[in-house]
Amino acid sequence: MNINEYLKSPKYYQMPKFVPEKVKRDVHDIPEYAKKELLKDMGLERDDDLVDYHEIAHDRNIMKLEEISNYLVSCKRCHDLMDHGIFDVATYSFENVMEKIPADATVVNVMSIIDFPTACNSIVHKDRDPKSIYYFITGADYFYQKKEQVKNLGEHYLRDTLSKYMNADPDKVFFVSSKTGWYVPESFAKLPRGPVYLVGRTNAGKSSLLKRLILMHSNIKLDKKVTKTEITSGKQLAKMDIKTPGVYFAPGFTRDVQKFTNIPGLTIYDTPGYISADLGIYKHFLPEVNRQNRDYPTFTAENHRIYSSFKFKGKAGYDGNVLCSYGGVFFLQPPHGAVFQRVNFFPYKTNQIEYRCRNWERALQVNAKRTKAHVGKFLFKEDSINDMVRYVIPPFYGTIDIVIQDFGFFSIAPTSSPKDASGLFQIWVPNNVKVIIRDSIFKYLYKRHELRDQTGNVVKKSNVVRKGVVTLKRIGNDKLYFSELVPANAELENKAAFSLACPLSDIKPPIVGKTDDGRPIYPKYNNPYWRDLKV
Repeated sequence: MNINEYLKSPKYYQMPKFVPEKVKRDVHDIPEYAKKELLKDMGLERDDDLVDYHEIAHDRNIMKLEEISNYLVSCKRCHDLMDHGIFDVATYSFENVMEKIPADATVVNVMSIIDFPTACNSIVHKDRDPKSIYYFITGADYFYQKKEQVKNLGEHYLRDTLSKYMNADPDKVFFVSSKTGWYVPESFAKLPRGPVYLVGRTNAGKSSLLKRLILMHSNIKLDKKVTKTEITSGKQLAKMDIKTPGVYFAPGFTRDVQKFTNIPGLTIYDTPGYISADLGIYKHFLPEVNRQNRDYPTFTAENHRIYSSFKFKGKAGYDGNVLCSYGGVFFLQPPHGAVFQRVNFFPYKTNQIEYRCRNWERALQVNAKRTKAHVGKFLFKEDSINDMVRYVIPPFYGTIDIVIQDFGFFSIAPTSSPKDASGLFQIWVPNNVKVIIRDSIFKYLYKRHELRDQTGNVVKKSNVVRKGVVTLKRIGNDKLYFSELVPANAELENKAAFSLACPLSDIKPPIVGKTDDGRPIYPKYNNPYWRDLKV
């Protein structure tokens, strides 16, 4: 494509034409090397033959700027995003993506751990054997300090979950890190030789994963220091004859299927991510938020091998007399009387955009009149609050995660007795954004001390570390570990809304006894009112 075709293409943005005002400068001298270069360009031998050389040099520079600027183009999508905060995302349904894949090709479903398992979608194995699909889950570095922990601890949780909900072959599920390269080449080495298609949601990390594989295969080391150098830039890689997919923090930058043959024996196709036609959660972000890179926190376990619940930086406490918001992305209403701690796994700093209101009515008022004190607290546009859907969270016991698709999760651990709460948790999230709850992921990614000893007896909290049995919990068939939420009309009174989730008499679990130190003992809670995931 020549320059004129670039200028006419709607895919490229051309800067406004540069029309300089020719103003004479009071330049008394220019560097000697510039003077010699000017003499050479003009075919002169001595500077005595050059009259008013500083003015000529100035005018020549202006002409160069004019020539360059009038033919300078840039990617229009990049320009719209960085200058105006506008997402130009090509919307592909999962059906659109899958129908382009040959029946005999290997399919790798790439998911992110940040909102697992909301990306599970049975369309991936439509007209295919479910056990033929491979699953690569990215983001292992968020939870572990060492590579070995990924395989020994976290991968079990993912295999159990995907074999249950996607009928996946556990041996074809891999937990990897595109950032550190953990198990990236090893996982691709398990694939059958031939064509391989990477599929998944927008921003799942498909392109980042493939780029890491190619760079590792090319023996380019990318530690934290090196990734900041030009070695990963497109120009440098092109000089080294290394073709990699483009990687960007904004969603939807892979437009068409891209073919890569860097890895011997594999022809890898990077496909566009799929997303709902209305852009889901992305349509609500403010322009200035769209321009920001997403930086998720890390929850690496302490150096000792046993994980203790909620010993993380950023933990905070709440009570049930407030409505909690995180940048206007969601609003969480705890039941009155409940006291709980929370940990966020979201890409923006909690202390900057977390705020609390008395109730939903007050939240509407604050959103409508964003004062200087509140402006920095919002990630969403003002009218996004009108697109919120109310959900009731089914009754639970212990720590759970509220998982918001394409955004992250919010762990809550009640610290008050269940008998003190007068209702259920409620949450408001945008329409067409999937939200679920799960038994807290922290229980399954690390070994932990149980509240029972090796004989099955309950131990005091003060003796848990000394006497509690150490286990790595697994997903089983004894209860539901994930649940859909219960939609409720915004106009319903709380009791009527709660009754949609369970009988009001069953909101609080019964007490079956007390421990030696007087703590109530509740029956093993099997989440009877949880609703199985729809995939």
